[in-house]
Amino acid sequence: MRFTAFILVFVVCFSAISASSEMRLLEGYVFDHKTQRAIDNVDIKLDDGAEGTTTDERGRFVLRLSEGVHRLSFFRIGYGLVSREVRVSGTRLPILYIEMVAREIVADTIEVVAQSAETRFEELHEATGVLSGDELQKKYSLTLAETMKNEIGVAIRSMGFEVFFHYLQPGIDFVLSGYWNEFDTYIAPRNTGEINYAQLLPI
Repeated sequence: MRFTAFILVFVVCFSAISASSEMRLLEGYVFDHKTQRAIDNVDIKLDDGAEGTTTDERGRFVLRLSEGVHRLSFFRIGYGLVSREVRVSGTRLPILYIEMVAREIVADTIEVVAQSAETRFEELHEATGVLSGDELQKKYSLTLAETMKNEIGVAIRSMGFEVFFHYLQPGIDFVLSGYWNEFDTYIAPRNTGEINYAQLLPI
């Protein structure tokens, strides 16, 4: 029984030593092709899916590879992809030197433009904060009801407008609040003087 156990331990140890002897240590360095400076943080992947590695601040990397042919791929942002085929055999491998060519990163052009008014109500307020009474209807051909109908968000949020009328005669200025069907319905009855200008004020 003890002899059998000894044989099993021997076989396991021998297998581990044999497997270890089949692995080879590959050392390499990665440089910039133009400046010849070391490149750090270069990702190195193997084509067989085995775990890769990354270069250090000196551009150095170390990989344990089994005997045979391996393809290594070198990746880094700002540089073109580099692939190298490495044949692993013998007890000592030569040091691998890799040069990477810098590649300009071109981003899509972003054009910033002013957003035009989406509704006639916004167009009216972007044009000017104060308009004459004639301009409110002649220039935009809108009644207040049509303005409110097109501006759904304002109708929901504020439930109406205040219209502040400025007359030529001092002391006659007044404010009308609420939601109206026709703009001129509320001007004619209060025609105590000539209107100088009117303001639309959301409430």
